[in-house]
Amino acid sequence: MSTATRVPETWELTGDDARQTLLETGRMRLTVDALMRLRYADGFSHVRALAFAMTLVFVQGLIALVGFAAAFGNLELSRVIVETIQNAMPGLAGELLTNAVRQANEVGTSHRYLPLVLGLLGTIVTASTALGQVERGVNRIYGVERDRPALAKYGRAFLLAASVGFLFAVAFVLLAFGRDIGNQDGVVHDVWIVVRWPVGLAVATFALAGLLQYAPRRRQPNLSWLAFGAAVGVVCWTASTLVRPSATRISPRRRGRAPLAMLCSRQC
Repeated sequence: MSTATRVPETWELTGDDARQTLLETGRMRLTVDALMRLRYADGFSHVRALAFAMTLVFVQGLIALVGFAAAFGNLELSRVIVETIQNAMPGLAGELLTNAVRQANEVGTSHRYLPLVLGLLGTIVTASTALGQVERGVNRIYGVERDRPALAKYGRAFLLAASVGFLFAVAFVLLAFGRDIGNQDGVVHDVWIVVRWPVGLAVATFALAGLLQYAPRRRQPNLSWLAFGAAVGVVCWTASTLVRPSATRISPRRRGRAPLAMLCSRQC
């Protein structure tokens, strides 16, 4: 159960009110209060559970994507993904994920659609479960003790997975695999390498703002209020992704433990 106090609903206020409130509160107090609320609402436990669920969504979705792409004749996608994984995740973890991608490619090439369909359905179920976990976590952080009824909760989670979840996937593809999308030569590709970053981060910010708007069981404030939190979240996510240990500092015993987040950072 959450021990965080309930956050008052401020849906009637405007974006100017949000800006004024942030200026009056101050950055330091805002940061301290946010960390204290995260602690008392057991937010760190919810984050760990969400991380496990999102890792499973990533693996399932990646396998299904490669399989369907191979089934429809796009073998280049498999090559790009395998090379990205090998560069970002040396060691046992990278080998296991690479083998899974190659097996999905073989299944798709042989047009065995049943495993691919089951994998896609599994991805949808896992993503919906993860978005249900998001509702539970943000409810506790807001001080809301009870989630929506099960049918409403997971029905909304499915819709969020199909909308904001899809946008997060697009942002991840742009940042992790965008370097190898399209023609490898020419000025257009050089411009795209740079442009994909602001585009991907903008998509991720928009998706996170939508998640903050519709996931909690409360009447949320104006979208301009949520845009600030979404921007801060994306900045923190980007910083934690880019700040990584150098490949030369990773010992052979720990090479297989490189995080999935390095997929993005290796493609700078």
